[in-house]
Amino acid sequence: MAFQNDVNKFLSDFKKLIAQRGVLLLFRKKNQETLTELGFTQLDVQNEILKLDSTDYSDGPQPDDKGRPGEVWVFGKVIKHEEIYIKLKISGTSQPICISFHAAEQPMNYPYG
Repeated sequence: MAFQNDVNKFLSDFKKLIAQRGVLLLFRKKNQETLTELGFTQLDVQNEILKLDSTDYSDGPQPDDKGRPGEVWVFGKVIKHEEIYIKLKISGTSQPICISFHAAEQPMNYPYG
């Protein structure tokens, strides 16, 4: 678990990079199903990420579970009455990436919420 000021720093850095480069949403079946269910576009996802704060923090930083370099951070947010699991990462080339944006598969914990 990260300290709250570390969560705030990650979010600040991530949001600054979004302003410069936009967020890359990975094309994954779960992500696409959730976007369809919510009626969301990639821009809607980006706007939801821009609204995240430390109360939405759930876990991280953790090693990328796919063996890629870098760390992932997990957040959650209730959108249209559904808890959404959001996994974010800043790539080695400073690209903000949303790895996951889908319905949570289990209840999430929010240590600062």
